[in-house]
Amino acid sequence: MVGTSHGLVKIRPNPDGSLPSPRFDILERIKKILPGFPLVLHGSSCLYQKYIEMTNANGGCVTDAQGIPEEQVIMAARETAVCKINAASDGWIAATAAARRSLAANPGTIDPRAFLQPAREQMKSMYRHKISAVMGSAGKASQPRADNI
Repeated sequence: MVGTSHGLVKIRPNPDGSLPSPRFDILERIKKILPGFPLVLHGSSCLYQKYIEMTNANGGCVTDAQGIPEEQVIMAARETAVCKINAASDGWIAATAAARRSLAANPGTIDPRAFLQPAREQMKSMYRHKISAVMGSAGKASQPRADNI
């Protein structure tokens, strides 16, 4: 496995319960053969348990969600030729959790702004974490890549 699938089940545990490891050796070979070639890692959401629990505690029913451990995404982001990591499901589950929590606390709400604002803020908070702690790309948008100079 180099990348995973879209949705809430990124990987399935091995029969012994351990999680399969991504094939970073393949990414390293590509990096050596095609230096500077940009790679995208699809299906890299961690699916943070706190958002799944918040969703389910507020009327959701998210089951069997299995994301990629942060450590594996960090390795892909920092030690291979990967220059873009797709993690949309992390944003979706964070927004859903906040929206459900807001609606549960205010069941008479009909104005979408009342629950979409907390959803947006939760997504922003989660993506700030991903950008700085996981992907290691905070503050690098304006910096040219060394291999493109």
